[in-house]
Amino acid sequence: EIKKKTADYIDQIMAESPQVKAILDAMPDAKYNIFSGMVAEELLMQWARENGIYDLDGYKKDYALALKMLDRQIIQKYFQENLMKKVSVSESDAKKYYEENKNSIPDFVVTPASEKDGKKQAAVYRTFAEVKDSLMKMLENEKAQELYAKELESLKKEYNAEENSAYFKKEGSEAKAETMADLENMMNESAQQAADHDSAAAATAEDVA
Repeated sequence: EIKKKTADYIDQIMAESPQVKAILDAMPDAKYNIFSGMVAEELLMQWARENGIYDLDGYKKDYALALKMLDRQIIQKYFQENLMKKVSVSESDAKKYYEENKNSIPDFVVTPASEKDGKKQAAVYRTFAEVKDSLMKMLENEKAQELYAKELESLKKEYNAEENSAYFKKEGSEAKAETMADLENMMNESAQQAADHDSAAAATAEDVA
């Protein structure tokens, strides 16, 4: 049963991610590591069932919290996928960006400009063809981030959501004031202890004298 679960899981992640498929195809041991990990997980789940872990209030709270966090992650994934459908970068856009920014992006530079024997050597750059795919992906991500911010602002207006940043500033100020007060009290206590120590030392010296 575990073997079948592992095979199904590996098939699923390989179908969803070409990068993972390439890694697993190139590293046969990786499949065994996944299988070994799933065996350990199944053993722990069996232990949990036999020891009543699933019935514990703490487990139920942890599970509910984890489920809520997972739900948020999945929603975030679909929201971002929806945004990416609205994002497009043309080859001409990428070409323009390349020409305007190739001097300032280290990955584009093969050999920086230099001077040798009094002669200036021009910088050598990777060609646009070499960086086109990664550059277009980078520009798509930048546009997606900009669109993400705009969409969030639109949703705030649509659902009448407001961020009360003043509350956190006030809370931060109060916490800072409390910390400073605690620090001052600690310094006063240290000073008092030092004074008490000096007084005791002086009294001892007088007794000895």
